[in-house]
Amino acid sequence: MILPVIVYFVELSGNKHKFIERLDKLTRLELANIIDEKGEFKPNYPLIEDSINDLYNYGDIVDFRIWVGNKILYSFANKSFIGRKFINEELIESIKKNKIISEYVNPGKNENYYLLDKGLLLETYIPITKSGKVVAVAEYYTVAPKLFLLGPQTFAVILFASLIPFIVYVILYREFKNAIKTLDNFDNKLKVSYDKLGISYSNSIKSLSKVLEMKDVETEGHAERVALISLNIANKLKLNSYETGQIVIGAYLHDIGKISVPDSIILKNEALLDFERKIVQKHVLMGYKLVESDEVLSTVKDLILYHHEKWDGTGYIHGLKGEEIPFIARIFSIIDVFDALVSERPYKKAYNFNEAMDVIKSYSGSYFDPALVEVFLTLTENEYNDIVHNINSMKIANIINSAITVVLNNKVAI
Repeated sequence: MILPVIVYFVELSGNKHKFIERLDKLTRLELANIIDEKGEFKPNYPLIEDSINDLYNYGDIVDFRIWVGNKILYSFANKSFIGRKFINEELIESIKKNKIISEYVNPGKNENYYLLDKGLLLETYIPITKSGKVVAVAEYYTVAPKLFLLGPQTFAVILFASLIPFIVYVILYREFKNAIKTLDNFDNKLKVSYDKLGISYSNSIKSLSKVLEMKDVETEGHAERVALISLNIANKLKLNSYETGQIVIGAYLHDIGKISVPDSIILKNEALLDFERKIVQKHVLMGYKLVESDEVLSTVKDLILYHHEKWDGTGYIHGLKGEEIPFIARIFSIIDVFDALVSERPYKKAYNFNEAMDVIKSYSGSYFDPALVEVFLTLTENEYNDIVHNINSMKIANIINSAITVVLNNKVAI
C-alpha cells in the first residue's frame, strides 16, 4: 500500500504543475485580452465561454471565477456569486505579490461551499496584469487525481517506459552535438553514435505514427502514403533536400496531436457536435507542443500547426490567409486532403483518382494555394499507383531515414 500512496503524492505534485502551466497559458491567451486596465470586461468577453465549456466537457475544471479586488466579477458555475465580496487570504497574497498561488483544498469556505461534494480540489489564483499592474485575478478549481492501486498511473508508467529509448537518444544527441565541436579525435565513435541516433529518430517517428493508427484504424497507411506523395510533389517543386526532409517527416507526424483526442470522438461514426469539433481542431496545437522543444522534430512544427489553414482564411487554428500560411503547410494541406478523398471512411466511400483530382482543382484559390494546386495536378494516376504499391517496401524506410539524416545534418551545421 505504501508505494501506491507515494506514487499518488508524486502525481499530485505533477498534476499541480501541469495545471498551473495550462491555466496560466489560458489566462494569458484568453483572459488578458478581454479584461481592460480598469479590471472590467471588454465588449467581446462572452467569447471566453467557448474555452471554458471545452474545459468543462473534456477537462477537470469544476469552477472558474474572475476577481477584482475581493469582489467577484464573473463566476461560471455559480452566477449568484457575481458581485459578492469575500475575505480571502490567498487572493490577497496573489494580488499583493503578483504571483500564482495554488494549493489543494477541501471546499468549505463561504465562497466555495457548493463544491463540497467534489472532494479534493486544486485551487489556483492567477493574476491578470496590465502594464505590470494586477487588475484582476482568475481563480480555478480543478479536480485532483484519484488514488488507484492499478489505474491510469500504472498505464502512464508503461507508456513512459516505452518512450525511454526515444528520450535517451534525444538527450544523447545534445551531448553529441557538443562533443563533435570539441573532441575531433573521437570522430569515428561519434559517427557511429550519430548514425544510431538517426535510426532511433526514424524508428520513433514511424512508431508514433503507428500508435496513432492503432487509435484510429481507419487511417492505416495514411502517414506512409502522404509521405510518398509529399516526396513526389517536393521533387516536382524542386525543393532542396532540407525542405524535402521537413515535409516527409511532417507527413508522418502531422496528426500526432490526435493522441490527445478522446476515443469517443475519434471513433465516432456520425457528425461531430460543435464542442467535439473544437476538441478535434485543437489536435494541431497539441501536436505542436509535442515537438516544439525537440531540436530535430521542431523543424516540422509549422506543418503540424498550420496544415488545416486555408488559402481564403477560413481554416483553423489561427485563420491564416494566403502566404501568411507557411509554404510547407500549404503544400501538405493539398496532399492530406487528397489522401482523405481517395481513402474509404465509415462516413464516406473512397473517391477514384480522377474524382479526387477534380475536388482538389475545385478548391484552388479558396482552400488551396492555386500555384501549388497547378503543380499537384501534374501527379499522374500511374505515379499514384506506384506510390500505393511501394508503401510496404523498403523504399519508404529509406525515404524516412534520408529525411532524418538531412535534418540532423542541418541541425549540426547550425
